Amino acid sequence: TTSISPPLASMLSDDVLKLRYAAYLDRLVELGDKQRHRTAQVGDGHLQYLANWYSERFRRLRALYDAIHGDLLGAFRELQDEGSLELITVCATHGYLPVIRQPEARRAQIQVACESYRRHFHRHPRGIWLAECGYAEGADQLLADAGLRYFFMDTHGVQNARPRPPLGILSELGRLDETLPLA
Repeated sequence: TTSISPPLASMLSDDVLKLRYAAYLDRLVELGDKQRHRTAQVGDGHLQYLANWYSERFRRLRALYDAIHGDLLGAFRELQDEGSLELITVCATHGYLPVIRQPEARRAQIQVACESYRRHFHRHPRGIWLAECGYAEGADQLLADAGLRYFFMDTHGVQNARPRPPLGILSELGRLDETLPLA
């Protein structure tokens, strides 16, 4: 599972930023070549090994970027469509739900995240990573209303929940498979 926030998705789809990243990769390749040449003259085998390793790594990254035509989101989408990767969204502006007091603002964080995801990945997200795993009372209903099936949060968010789940952090496991031993 990988989360891609709406701001990151927008940046990865921006043509100017794609060109700038390609130029950055070119500079890394050039730097790798210069270091490879420099360390060969110094005669330090370990430095030469590192320079070669980085030089080749930068070349492979540049070749991969060229192979996907600079379309990182498309590459992620393809991996998801073939079942190799689950992509989830993040609250629209990384809004930390426990400090957002207005339910409308919480709802907007979730709705904008879902809209951005649909725009970039051509389908509705199944899950969301809550910013800083910050759960706020009632967020589960907002997430369900938005069509999200699951979310990530820290254990303490379940342990300190109101009302506290009767089975603690194992409550969802028990719902998924009633045969699990819950001690």
